[in-house]
Amino acid sequence: MIATGATRRAANSARLLATISHATRLDVQQLSADEEGLLAFHGALARASWLSNPAAVCDVGSDSTQVAVGTTDGGPAYVRCAQIGALRLARLLPEERPAKHELKEAYPHERACLLYTS
Repeated sequence: MIATGATRRAANSARLLATISHATRLDVQQLSADEEGLLAFHGALARASWLSNPAAVCDVGSDSTQVAVGTTDGGPAYVRCAQIGALRLARLLPEERPAKHELKEAYPHERACLLYTS
C-alpha cells in the first residue's frame, strides 16, 4: 500500500500511517513527492510506445500535482511537485461554477504554486 501527498503533509502523518497499517494489516509506504512523480511518469508511459520523445506527464491529484518530463527509453529527467491539486483548487473557489472574476482571483495562487514547486 502506498500513501501520497495528503499523508506527507498531515500534522499527524506518522500516527495516520500507523492507523492505516493497523486497520488494513498492510505495510504502508509513504512516497516522496519525487517518487510519486516517477510512478506517474512510468505509469502513464507504460502502454504508450507510440509516443514521441520527449514526453511530459502531469498528474493532478486532489492535494498536489506532479509534473515529469523525460523520454520513453531514458525515463524522466525532470520531476517536480506543485502544492496545488483539484481539491485544493476547488477550496479556493466559492462556488461549484465560479464566475470569471473568481477564477481570475484564484489565478495568482495557482501560478505561485506551479512556479515554486518542491
